[in-house]
Amino acid sequence: MPPRIAHRRRCLRALLAPMLGWLAGAALAAPGDVDVTFGGTGTVMTDFAAASDEGRGVAIQPDGKIVVAGHATTGAGVDFAVARYLPSGTLDTGFGSGGKVTTPIGSGADYGRSMVLQPDGKIVVAGYAANGVDDDFALVRYQADGALDATFGSGGKVTTAMGSGEDRAIAVVLQADGRIVLAGFSGVGGAYDYAVARYQADGTLDASFGAGGKVITPVGTDADWAYGMAVQEDGKIVVGGESRVTISGGGATLRYSLVRYLADGTLDGSFGSGGVMVSTVGGRNMCLALQADGRIVMAGYTQGAGGGVRLARFDASGALDGSFGGAGIVDTRSPGGSNPQVARSVVVQGDGKIVIGGGGGNADAGGNGGPTVGFGSFLVARYNATGVLDPGFGTGGRTTVPAGGGSALGMAVGADGKIVLAGTTGNISISDFVTARFEGGDLVTEPPVLTAPATGTHSGNPMTLTFTLPEVALGGSVQLVFSDGTFTYPYVLAPMHETAGTHSFTFDPVQPALGGHFISGGCTGGGPFTVTLSYRDASANGVATSAAATGVFIDPDPPMVPQVNLSTSNPSVAYARAGDSVVLAFTTDEDCQVPEVNIGGLPATLTGGPRAWVASIVVAAGAPPDGYVPFSIVCRDIVGNTAALVTSTTDTSGAWIDTTPPALSGSFSPLVMPAGSYLDSYLYQVVANDASGVTLEQSPPYGTELRAGTTHVTITGTDGAGNQASLGFDVTTQTTMEAWRTQVFGAQAGNPAVAGDLADPNGNGLVNVLEYALGGEALGSGAASVLPVVGRDGGDHGTLAFTRTVSRSDLTLTVRGADAPGGPWTDLARSTSGEAFTALEAGAAVAESGSGDARAVVVSDVFAVGDPAHPRRFLRLEVVR
Repeated sequence: MPPRIAHRRRCLRALLAPMLGWLAGAALAAPGDVDVTFGGTGTVMTDFAAASDEGRGVAIQPDGKIVVAGHATTGAGVDFAVARYLPSGTLDTGFGSGGKVTTPIGSGADYGRSMVLQPDGKIVVAGYAANGVDDDFALVRYQADGALDATFGSGGKVTTAMGSGEDRAIAVVLQADGRIVLAGFSGVGGAYDYAVARYQADGTLDASFGAGGKVITPVGTDADWAYGMAVQEDGKIVVGGESRVTISGGGATLRYSLVRYLADGTLDGSFGSGGVMVSTVGGRNMCLALQADGRIVMAGYTQGAGGGVRLARFDASGALDGSFGGAGIVDTRSPGGSNPQVARSVVVQGDGKIVIGGGGGNADAGGNGGPTVGFGSFLVARYNATGVLDPGFGTGGRTTVPAGGGSALGMAVGADGKIVLAGTTGNISISDFVTARFEGGDLVTEPPVLTAPATGTHSGNPMTLTFTLPEVALGGSVQLVFSDGTFTYPYVLAPMHETAGTHSFTFDPVQPALGGHFISGGCTGGGPFTVTLSYRDASANGVATSAAATGVFIDPDPPMVPQVNLSTSNPSVAYARAGDSVVLAFTTDEDCQVPEVNIGGLPATLTGGPRAWVASIVVAAGAPPDGYVPFSIVCRDIVGNTAALVTSTTDTSGAWIDTTPPALSGSFSPLVMPAGSYLDSYLYQVVANDASGVTLEQSPPYGTELRAGTTHVTITGTDGAGNQASLGFDVTTQTTMEAWRTQVFGAQAGNPAVAGDLADPNGNGLVNVLEYALGGEALGSGAASVLPVVGRDGGDHGTLAFTRTVSRSDLTLTVRGADAPGGPWTDLARSTSGEAFTALEAGAAVAESGSGDARAVVVSDVFAVGDPAHPRRFLRLEVVR
């Protein structure tokens, strides 16, 4: 059997040294701190009138100005209200009247619930307005200075009745093409469904969406309220909120719910169940945000005593994301379990961190327009992408500050990373807009550039990574993360690079460096590895950006060959002769690049790969020499590890090269045989000189009858590899008379006077042909015992008795009778070609006895002795050759 090499199981180990944390920057303010540069205390209150004012939506302009929209109670009633602040927190007097605008819309109370900024600086505010009977969707667009945009709707205003009952828009999104989408709910008598409307840039309903621009969708078994919305890059619209469903045993409960629409307003059948999804997540849902990877984050709060913030994350298909918190859900209660905290807005930062804004205190469930605010405080919290509170933000990931006893209802994160909350003070009957700003850490948007080796490295072969950093604040830090797709290994570089520009880092990734930060020796998967570069700014917990360089291999282990099989193209497989191929079939692990193979001292031709290979050589006479075939396989992996995996073998599991024919010799006797003899009676001896064994064949084969003439006999020897050698000789075959002549007369066989047919060398009266026919001795005596004898049978007939030799097949013997010595003669009996005598005349009789080559023959005459008609009778034996 071929030699085998055990396959080693490989794994990836890391020397996990204590991780160095991100270095804190020099700035005094830390993420989660109140930004005291905003209004002097971090919080700004704005009174529209001596009644209830409530900020709901918030957006940050590119110039840093902050726009807050909601409603205000004026002498004329409840109207849409918008305020704009300078980055310092003071009202922007260039907007509306002293920084404020109020807008009546319907015939009753009008509530602004959300807002969005257009790229041209125009401000779009969405909510609902009373029509004297119930509420309708309401939409207002303002110029950048706060004046109503007369090109939009009717004097800047649009109202839309979605159904026959109460219609309330809660969320607004601006599509990339300028179209505006509103989401909320519509219903009659407390039975509500999701409602979505889309408008052209001029405020007219988009007829290509749903039914005339509107879609109403029942979701749960009872009532459904939509509070959040996002538009995917592919144009699909995700709407989320809560659904009231009947539970086992009676009663009802609230569940987080989602609907996804195609760009034309039809339900997306690939999402949830036919486009809708009522989850198992209980509680009130107030908002949603879309991650860059398509996952959906929903935020709200749990109900009942001791409730708190509840986050849930769903994948792009609508299923709970098990990698987030505990099976897709994260609950956060206030420290100590008192004063329940609620989430009313959520934003996903560019680094994947999740920020929620809300309130802490005695929050009440409220009505359909969203929870009514109780007395409490503003809450802002930040979570890492896995759902764990960000320890670098605030106190354990959260910051709660008093804001007139109110609650935050809207939130935005600026390009500078600062977080702005908007809401209201706590007194429901007399309340003001409240706007607060918090440090979030700089959001770095320009990614670093990483250049890594294309083929990687191995132990003792240092790797150099070159990276270029954009402008970062002093005190920033840089981190490398190695990943093989299953495991990740983070390492903080030392010294920390705090400046922009190009840097390099050289290390042996297989051996522990000072501090033990790098992948150690041991067993690894061999790559490819992804090296990710990230850095943080001076805020220490600011957004980290990263760039990945793939194709880096880190591999300290040589490749392996788990199985080898050596054979030949010869039918005998184990032997190869000149012209045959010796074939080495073997497998390698995934690390081995194109191997180098030597068979019998010769470079082999290689085919196959990348893991199953076939190497071969063609055997030439004398190269390689006869004997078992040595071979070697050398493998190198992509990073340069080299191993001679198999060396020569001399056991019988390999192949034997045999290019030498067998040696045949022998002696042959006799070389002259009578015609009619058979070759199996011929005796010979052959000596085969070959260690692999030789098979002998004879041609013509045994049992072949030899005819007159010369027959060439060939002995062929074939060794185990198929090499052949032949040995031949001639056998001369003669007629039986010629063979007898050669045997009897030897050197005188060709002398007619001695060996001729009619010669009588011994003078006994019998010529040679008669001696041959009757079995006599041509050179000896004994004529009396050989001569035919005339006699009489038991009756009156004369007989001629003699002995004939059956093997004289070249003779015809005839017994003849006559009445006179001179004839005429009559044929009485005859034998041809050694066959038995046959009577030829009626009355003639033949008796033949004996079983060997010599037969006793008695032929009786046809006439009786003394027959008057034949007074004399003569009998004679004629031999014709």
